[in-house]
Amino acid sequence: MHLTGWFFVALLVGSVVGWGAKQFLRKPGYGVLLDAGIAVVGALLGGGLARLSGFPGGDSPVLSITVGVAGAVAQTALIRSLVRVAREDADRGD
Repeated sequence: MHLTGWFFVALLVGSVVGWGAKQFLRKPGYGVLLDAGIAVVGALLGGGLARLSGFPGGDSPVLSITVGVAGAVAQTALIRSLVRVAREDADRGD
């Protein structure tokens, strides 16, 4: 598949995963586009880290999607935690 094909697949999966991460984390999201963007970046980082660590799931679409979903959920949780900490600091006046 060409790079543009992968981009559209990543965007579609990112949109679905962004929505799913919002449901999983049970917190309001940042909107469809930003949730999808965060999820796509997380999926790409998760896939990259899996490849660097020698994870043998590159040939299996199911394993690749699972790694992507895990990376997207982790990225979404990390971003939300950082935003929450920043808001708490701002509320305290730090």
